[in-house]
Amino acid sequence: MDFRRIAKLSEQELQGRRVLVRVNFNVPTENGALSDDLCIRAALPTIQYLQQNDARVILLSDFGPESPKRNAQHSMEIPAMRLAELLESGEVFLTDACVGDGARSVISSLREGQVCVLENVAFHEGEVRGDDKLAKELASFADIFVNDALSKSHLARASTDGVARHMRICAAGLQLEKELNAFEMLLGNIERPYVAVLGAQRFAEVLPLMESLLLRANVLILGGAMAATFAAARGMEVGNAPIERGRLPLARDFMTRAETRGVQLLLPQDYAVAQAQGTNNTDNCAAGAMNPQMQPVDIGTESIRRIREVVTKSGTVFWCGLMSLDGRKDSSLSIARAIAGASAFSVVAGDVATQIVRDADLEKGFNHVSMGGLAALQMLEGKALPGIAALMK
Repeated sequence: MDFRRIAKLSEQELQGRRVLVRVNFNVPTENGALSDDLCIRAALPTIQYLQQNDARVILLSDFGPESPKRNAQHSMEIPAMRLAELLESGEVFLTDACVGDGARSVISSLREGQVCVLENVAFHEGEVRGDDKLAKELASFADIFVNDALSKSHLARASTDGVARHMRICAAGLQLEKELNAFEMLLGNIERPYVAVLGAQRFAEVLPLMESLLLRANVLILGGAMAATFAAARGMEVGNAPIERGRLPLARDFMTRAETRGVQLLLPQDYAVAQAQGTNNTDNCAAGAMNPQMQPVDIGTESIRRIREVVTKSGTVFWCGLMSLDGRKDSSLSIARAIAGASAFSVVAGDVATQIVRDADLEKGFNHVSMGGLAALQMLEGKALPGIAALMK
């Protein structure tokens, strides 16, 4: 996909224009209160840029489960109130529905620089099925459509590709532009050696991504329970680790193709093994010295050391997924620190890995910390995302 065909926000004439922005304000809540405003903050640069250029800003998002059942718990009032606190103007208007006379009245009364949030688009039954009538009415509210939500762009929805089809002018928001620039580097303009660090519990979860990385990466480092299946396919003893027996032939085939292509496939050399059930205490054990009763819970110290060494010498690093087998984050945190300290162009994606980076305050050590979730991984797989493809005019 040629992202250069997508218009930039900076190229648009915005003064006085009504700009409909697809954001992701699907914020987590606890007891009815917002518990994390990260996705709202991510949209701020785009919203503020539009305000500074005297646009009339209309924000569109889903919130909570994709269900047309309306409820106060998932009203856009919750993220809208937080947005008002974050904006200098301190003023955000909220419509009673995502379409209809009430929404149109609020939008028509907007002055330059003002912001309104449309009520939860998921409350409308046409959103999930990509209803063209809904998409057309949403498009009628604006002069320009801006997509700033990569995390929603893999879904064919009225509010993503549906709206874009009815708009003459479409552009990427500033957050989406950052995402596209980073993944364009990973898909094409790669500084080598390119090292991909991939953790997963099941082989099937990441097989399409692995196939894509096989075509591009120089080194592929595997972790998580998935790596145990590959180790077993090599004839190694992996203790009581969960092995996908039915996937062993597929793992062997993948390893053969990696060798043919000259891609170095690195599996854990050792494991942290649980001392006793129900405790966090572990012993380190070389992969070849394990017995069937041992319970590996994470990759071992030598495996972490080797990953650090490989990452330090890399030109590009992509990381996604947890490296442990039981959900603990010790090894993944060590790897995050190694990548953050390396000089390579680095991208982290996937909800778990990006959260580890943020919790450890390591974001500045990465060139890009994706907020694209599953959509980002699908883009790396080479899939055309409906919400992105629709921006190409």
